[in-house]
Amino acid sequence: LKKLVNEVVLECNAYYQRRGINMPVPDIIKELGQKYKTYPSIHHQAPEAHQCYLCKSHLATCKGSHMAPHFLIQTFLSVDGTTKRGKEVVTETILGELRQDRKWGRNVSPEDIDATFGGVPNEEKETIKSDALTRDDYFCEQCEKRFSYIEAAYADYFFKRKKTISPEISYLFWLSVFWRLHMASMCIRLNDADAERIRTILDTYLPYSQKDVANISLADHEEPLHYVLLHCEDTRTELLGLVGDHSTHAPYKILCGKYIVILHSSDVDSKYPVNDYRKQEQCVEIPFMEWWKYKFEILASA
Repeated sequence: LKKLVNEVVLECNAYYQRRGINMPVPDIIKELGQKYKTYPSIHHQAPEAHQCYLCKSHLATCKGSHMAPHFLIQTFLSVDGTTKRGKEVVTETILGELRQDRKWGRNVSPEDIDATFGGVPNEEKETIKSDALTRDDYFCEQCEKRFSYIEAAYADYFFKRKKTISPEISYLFWLSVFWRLHMASMCIRLNDADAERIRTILDTYLPYSQKDVANISLADHEEPLHYVLLHCEDTRTELLGLVGDHSTHAPYKILCGKYIVILHSSDVDSKYPVNDYRKQEQCVEIPFMEWWKYKFEILASA
């Protein structure tokens, strides 16, 4: 608990410093900062041989499954802003547990580790840590590929290699992001009913080949799930990251870099366009203060 308190204090101090505010630091906090600098490694171990969490039919043997698609997080979690894999630097928090761990990819130098985390003991830097953004033995090989087919199609649209995208693809993509983050206890928590609804949708409609992506049809699908997609280009000096609110009921919110994604599990009135599988996805550009308010709300609930 003291380690978490220390992290909160450091985040608050950084927040105040960005705004030119000087806050007095109590002696007890100063002591925390000196005494609690090491992090116990968090190891993610799936249970012994079990069925794939998506299809529930085949053994979950896939290694290194990304819970958040790499193309979404590749720049704002990178130590140098590049898109190269293994450059990620992350402070990982496990939902429901008072545990944190600082982690870095295999291509992050010791100097960059110190610059990012304010000095790390050599013995910790030498420790091989599990990747905070991936999980082993969650899915079968087939379902892992099913996720990748949707991701590849959405990435073409995300990077503007294609001007339009099927609303079914966008819909399945964002549902898969929320569901996988939930399954990994990574920044978002769905209630059991919503998690199972989304799992059923994904298992029913995710394609089994790249060619099948063009033929996805949700014509017989009637689940009232909707999402709002917001973006802020000018986030100023704000720290970007992958954070979700800890509410166990809709609407569920994720801060993903410059994006805010809000998932509704029922019909809803919104001042923003609401996306589903029926019409072309709409992403709304919002001003900094509106984006910041959402960020504040998400962090406050985390």
